Amino acid sequence: MLTSQEALAEFDFANGLIRPGPLIRSTHAHYLAAAEQLLKTYADSVGATRQVVHQHAEDILDQLPDCSSRRMSAIIKLLDDASQYASDSGRRATKLREQVFQAAAARHPLVFKAEGGSNRNTGRLSERLPHRWVSPGSRSSVSCSLT
Repeated sequence: MLTSQEALAEFDFANGLIRPGPLIRSTHAHYLAAAEQLLKTYADSVGATRQVVHQHAEDILDQLPDCSSRRMSAIIKLLDDASQYASDSGRRATKLREQVFQAAAARHPLVFKAEGGSNRNTGRLSERLPHRWVSPGSRSSVSCSLT
C-alpha cells in the first residue's frame, strides 16, 4: 500500500475528488519493458541487501524520461510490498550499535551517568569492538566486516 508521500493521485478536498496520475498505454508503453526489467531484477537479487536492490531498480527507472522521483518511490514501494527480505535474526547490527552507543555515551560531554547500562570507560572504542577500524587521522584503509 502506498503512503501519502508515494501516492500517484491529486486530492481535491474542496470537491471531494481524487484524480489519479494515470499511465496511458500510448504515452507510457515503455513502462511495460521497465516493469519486466524490475521484476527480473527483484527475482535475481536473492541474497542482496535492500539498498542494492533499490539502487538497481532506480537505475532502471532513471532511464525513463518521464519517471518522477515520486513515481519511482511508488513503484519501488509496491515491489517491496510484494517482496520478502531476510532480517538480522542474530541481531548483530543491533548489538554492534548498542556497543558503539554505550561506549560513546561514556565520553559524551553532557552525560555524567549512562542510563540502562554500564558506565565503564576502559580502553579505546576501536579496541573494544569486534572489528578493525581506521584510527582518526590515519590514511590507511582497513576493511571491516560483520561476521
